[in-house]
Amino acid sequence: GGGTIIVKPNEEDSDLTVSKAGYYDKNSNLVTYAITVSTQTGTDGNVTIEDAFIHAPAYGTINYTEIISFEEKDAQGNSTYPFHSIEELAPYLTVTEQTPEKAASFVLKDLPALAAGESYILTYTATPDLNCLGDGNGYLQFTNNVTASDQTNTAQASTNIQVSKAMIAKECKY
Repeated sequence: GGGTIIVKPNEEDSDLTVSKAGYYDKNSNLVTYAITVSTQTGTDGNVTIEDAFIHAPAYGTINYTEIISFEEKDAQGNSTYPFHSIEELAPYLTVTEQTPEKAASFVLKDLPALAAGESYILTYTATPDLNCLGDGNGYLQFTNNVTASDQTNTAQASTNIQVSKAMIAKECKY
């Protein structure tokens, strides 16, 4: 009988790392997030970034507001902007607003591959709905997950943002 041959891809051929940071500004009621997707040896083909809030919708509402910038850094750390305007990202971008069933999410699909040492830095904002607090216990904490993937590699990161009820003027009227 014939045996089974398992072909394992060479780990050094490609790699992908993702990190995420965020902060809440109560004056503007905006959460600003920065996602960094980087590679040491180059990605295995196009890069897809998937981002999602993971709270139960009844807990509170937060939706994406806008993409502030989409930057590419080369191996020397120099910034370039692969898209002349945020509008040029539109064909890659699908945004899903929060519904009663599911929290908001977005996908940036099949972005150009990154070469060795390059990275993408995506900065965007999200707005919590201060008219609707849900069951937050003195504060709302929104957890947000990001997944970056290419043909063979997947990386994940998450961040928690706290919005204190002390910052929030009025409660939901049911």
